[in-house]
Amino acid sequence: LVKATATRLATDLKATLSPWTVLGPAPAFIPRIAHRHRWQILVKGPAGREPWPDLTYLHARCPQGVSLTLDVDPLELL
Repeated sequence: LVKATATRLATDLKATLSPWTVLGPAPAFIPRIAHRHRWQILVKGPAGREPWPDLTYLHARCPQGVSLTLDVDPLELL
C-alpha cells in the first residue's frame, strides 16, 4: 500500500510541478522502522528562489493507514 501510494503521488507531482524535479519514489535508506514501511520522494526546486508549492493537499491523497511527512529542508535522507 505504501509503495503504491508513493508511486501515485510521484506520478501526480511529476505531471504538475514543472519546472521542479521529482525524484523517486524509492525505498527510504532505512526502509522499515517499527514495522512501518517507508518510501521517499525528493522534490528539487530550480536554482532561483521560487516559492515552494503548497503540497499539503497530498495528505488527502493518502489512504487510511498511510502517513505522509513533508520535510521542506531535509538535512539528511534517512
